[in-house]
Amino acid sequence: MFDRDQFLSSGTLMMIKDHRLLIGTGQRTWMESPTNPSQPTFYFPDFFLNKQRPWFQHEHCFEFSVQEFYDLLNHTHSTLKSPEWLAPTPDQYQWGFKALQNMFQSKELQKGVPYVFEKSASLMDRKRLLNSISSLLRFALDRPILPYGFWSEEEGVLGASPELLFRLEPGQLTTMACAGTMGHHESLESFKKDPKELEEHRCVIQGITDSLTPFGEVQRGELQLLDLGKLVHLVTPIAMKLPKSPNYAALIEALHPTPALGTFPKQAGKQWLCDYEKRVPRKRYGAPVGVIHGDEGSFYVGIRNVQWNADGMALGAGGGVNAQSVLDREWNEIHRKLGAIKEVLSLV
Repeated sequence: MFDRDQFLSSGTLMMIKDHRLLIGTGQRTWMESPTNPSQPTFYFPDFFLNKQRPWFQHEHCFEFSVQEFYDLLNHTHSTLKSPEWLAPTPDQYQWGFKALQNMFQSKELQKGVPYVFEKSASLMDRKRLLNSISSLLRFALDRPILPYGFWSEEEGVLGASPELLFRLEPGQLTTMACAGTMGHHESLESFKKDPKELEEHRCVIQGITDSLTPFGEVQRGELQLLDLGKLVHLVTPIAMKLPKSPNYAALIEALHPTPALGTFPKQAGKQWLCDYEKRVPRKRYGAPVGVIHGDEGSFYVGIRNVQWNADGMALGAGGGVNAQSVLDREWNEIHRKLGAIKEVLSLV
């Protein structure tokens, strides 16, 4: 039987297909690789995939629809003191932006994603966590977001990703290029035709296609809009057939980070990502997250989240930059994303 207190003490939440959730509670056993397919195996590494035991299984697992789980939590929103957020300073972001522009001019890169954190000394206690989870599920009832998270008494992460890294079903892989955020545009049509946004989106499509080509023939769908309320993104569905059993680790390493979170070209931007990490440690921000359940796997790009530990909470946000980017517009986009995360997770 599902135990809410146990869930809030040591729990995991992951969206799978058909608007359903896998929920893990109780003791967590970490492992190097997914060795026991008889029960769901969750995946929460760091961004650079250096964690030696990034997979884990729970003592108990349950599956619910989003509506069923929201009702099961039976939570009346608590009035809590609003966290005091320390706004990010532009210094590090400007360094990353200018470094990228130099690399664009030298033709080393075509795209990169600088990021920032907004921090608070407020703690993520159980009341706040329950508020945030309930708020996240309410939002997921109406919007095409991908809820995910895991936590213990010491640390945790909770988020609402817009971006599928990949989903595997027997013989079929689906993913998406998600890049380009509506901002200063007067209309959806002007957004869809914006040269900067289209070039950013093209780089992501190309990067994902290049990463998947060794696994088979890649099929690309039509450009679409992903409407998340305060944020609207450009999205292109991508799919391919997989004739043999998938190697999850190989697929993750091939795709992560896509140009939507990393750089394009991928290999040429590794040093820039490492240099930025030294200035602004990202921990799990942008890392792949996911779960293997039966003969299927669901993996997402771990953005739009809050991370926390005994020192407080941190909200991460980034945005794609290319040669046509304007610093002030990109900085404003960062703040829109931070505001959206606070609203979705009831951290305002």
